Amino acid sequence: MTDVLARIEAALQRGEAAAERLDRRHSRLKKAAESTISGLDRLIETERRRANG
Repeated sequence: MTDVLARIEAALQRGEAAAERLDRRHSRLKKAAESTISGLDRLIETERRRANG
């Protein structure tokens, strides 16, 4: 029984570690997407000014 509990605890720890990695990855991807959108917005605005100017 103790072996089963130890295996369950180890699995929970691996799951928690994986969740933390996914959270960090999600955060990095979100920042990259926001940066890309910001750059595209600036490019669109620059092109609008150039077309009107």
